[in-house]
Amino acid sequence: MHRFIVGFTLLLCATTVSAQSLEPLSVAGPAGAVHTLSAAQLQTLPRITGAATAHDTRFSFEGYDLRDVLRLAGVTPVDSLRRGQLRRVVVFIGADGYSALIALSDLDPSIGGRRAILVDREDGQALPTERGPRRIIVEGDRRPSRWVRQVVRLEVRDLPQ
Repeated sequence: MHRFIVGFTLLLCATTVSAQSLEPLSVAGPAGAVHTLSAAQLQTLPRITGAATAHDTRFSFEGYDLRDVLRLAGVTPVDSLRRGQLRRVVVFIGADGYSALIALSDLDPSIGGRRAILVDREDGQALPTERGPRRIIVEGDRRPSRWVRQVVRLEVRDLPQ
């Protein structure tokens, strides 16, 4: 009986993680149009791997370059930004309401060259519920303050002139 309960619990956890990872991602453009990206659409993007340290814990991660995600959603140019596009920011919004942002020009390889990753796996496993199904990691950040967990929405906004 004990083995049955353990096996059932593991199956239930695996089902929860896989259902959670299938949640769509909402991406809003600067004009307010919202695009919904399914997990299947995200899986068409190239995968990125890396390593990071947060709160004295080192881990590996896998996910998608934020620029590729924005291109897939078709919400804004992400390379060779000009004029008013230089006032654009990307806001990462978590399920708990926590949010952070990065200037789009910081992601442009010809300007800032920073990389933000929409992570869906850490140490070879799907993200646990308290961090997933997706989180943002901004490479090069000394503190993980912008590493929003449980990302449910990305918003591209224009800052006022």
